[in-house]
Formats: sequence, C-alpha cells, structure tokens
Amino acid sequence: MKSKTEEKDSKKKPDRQPKAKAAKPKTEEYIMKKNTGMKVLRAIFWVILIFIFIRGVASIFKTDTQKEAEQLIQDFKDQYNDYTSENAEIMAFAQNFTKEYLTYENRKEEEYKSRLKPYVTSGLLTGSLVDCTADAEAGYVQAYRIEDYTEEQKDVYVFAEVCYTGRSLNEDGQTYTTRETKNTVTLRVPVYAKGGSYIIEDLPLMVEDESIYIPEYKTEPYYGNAVSDEKASAIKTSVENFLKAYFEQDESVINYYLGGDCDKQKFTGLNGRFSFENIEKISCYQDTHNNIVCIVEFKIKDAENNVKMLQKINLSMTESGGKFYIQDINLRTGNLNIK
Repeated sequence: MKSKTEEKDSKKKPDRQPKAKAAKPKTEEYIMKKNTGMKVLRAIFWVILIFIFIRGVASIFKTDTQKEAEQLIQDFKDQYNDYTSENAEIMAFAQNFTKEYLTYENRKEEEYKSRLKPYVTSGLLTGSLVDCTADAEAGYVQAYRIEDYTEEQKDVYVFAEVCYTGRSLNEDGQTYTTRETKNTVTLRVPVYAKGGSYIIEDLPLMVEDESIYIPEYKTEPYYGNAVSDEKASAIKTSVENFLKAYFEQDESVINYYLGGDCDKQKFTGLNGRFSFENIEKISCYQDTHNNIVCIVEFKIKDAENNVKMLQKINLSMTESGGKFYIQDINLRTGNLNIK
C-alpha cells in the first residue's frame, strides 16, 4: 500500500517544460521578395561600377583626344607659319633679283653681271644677258603671286615699273638728245628653294598677266531713302566738324563726334599731317534700320607741299537728341554692303 506521502506525490501534477515556439514556415511570397531585392541591389551595384569604369576610361581617352587636337592645331600653325614665312622670303628674293635684272647702264655689262651674281646660277652669266646699249632703272617692284612647279621649284610673278633713258643722234651727227620714258613689265621668275636658301635657276620670262586685272569691274552707286533737306544740312555740318577734327586734331577732339558704341580705334587722328579743305559732294540716306548712310566726297591738303587731294568715304551715323554722331567709316562709296 502506498503511503500517504507517496500518494500525495503521485497526485502532484507533472513538471511543465516550456514549449518551444514552432518556427514560422517561410512562405513563397517572402522568398521571392527577398530575392528580388537582392537582385535590384546587385544591379545597382554593377551599374555604378560600370559607370565609374566607363567614366574613367572616357576621361583617359578624352584627355588623350584633347591633347592630340591641341597638338594637331599647334602643328598646323607651325607648318602654316613656316610655309608663309618661306613663301615671303622667296617672293622677296625674286623681287630683289628683278630690281637688279631690270636696272642697267650703257656699256656696263660686267658691272651688271656682278650685281646679278649673288642671285643666279653661274651658267646664266656666261652669255650676254643684256647688251647694255641704253640705261634703265627699275623703280617700283613688287612680287605678288607664287606658284609651285615642284615642291622645291617656284614661279614668282613680279610687277615692275621701269624708267628708260635713251639717246638718239641728232641731225648734225655730233650731238645726242636724251629721252626718258616709263613703262611697266611683269616677269615670271623661276626660283629654286631648299633649306632656306634660294637661287634663280633660269632666266625670267616677260609675261602679260591679265589675272591681276578686272577690266569690266563696275561700281554701282548707293541709292536709299534720302533724308530731308533740313536734316541733310545738319548732317553736313556734323560731318565737316568731324573731318576737320579727324585730319587736324587728336582723339580727345574726335571722340566728341563719335557714337557711344562705335569702335574708336578706327578713328585715330592725323594730328595735322593733312588739313581738311572742303566737302565737294554729300548724299544722305536712311537705311532700313533707321541709320543714316552718308556718302561724302571731300578734299584735303598735304602739309608737306600744299597739294590738294580728293577723298571719298561713306559714314554710318545715328541721331540722338537732334545731334548726329559717327558710328562707322568705310572707304567705299559704291557697291556698298548695306541692307
């Protein structure tokens, strides 16, 4: 028989152990959201990484491209400067030769050859280039065009004005009459150039170079809306004052007649080198922008010899407060680029 104590113990409730919480099963929706989020993060990470890489590479190429472009421009400038410098030297060389070639004195052939010697090949001096039976002197000489025959051989066109002095025997058979004339001539001069050195490799040829002339060029006068006689009179007074200041004064006076936004560097005064005489003719028009176009013919006097000379200009002017101001000055009085 169980004792009372045992019976009591047997009646005691068994010890309760804490029950472990059952793990909540992961649903399919949760797993998909988690995977999607990771994919987005990975995608953003790779996009950023690729962007940084591409930008870095691009900056390298951009730097190289910019340096290449700058170097290309500099090389072009250097080549252009070398080309223009060499051409200028070749033309100057041909020009100096032409002056000596067209200048000679009667019975001084050896002296003539000695002057040509620094310019020409020795073979050109073996024969008689000019018989030197009269005098000639080249005055104005100008090389104006150069053409390539080969890379090192150039043809230079040179224009010259020559004064010729000749003598003719008089009827008495003992005395001479001296006669002077002037004429122009154009030469095509063959120059060999190498390493900054030049030589006339053959005799020049006398040519008629019509390409330097435009015989049928026509000047079309400008016609616009003429201003009133009253306004034209006021404009003429302003132009006379401006021209007097321009030829006889300095900028401090000239600026008084100029518009506020004009390029004042165009209006440097001549400080009395010439004096303004008078306006011969003036025509004033108003263009489509309400500016005044003033065509002026006037005379100036040279302070050195008091010779009067005709000048022609067109002035762009504006009106402000009843006064007229010069905005621009141009040499042409016809074929104007005014709309």
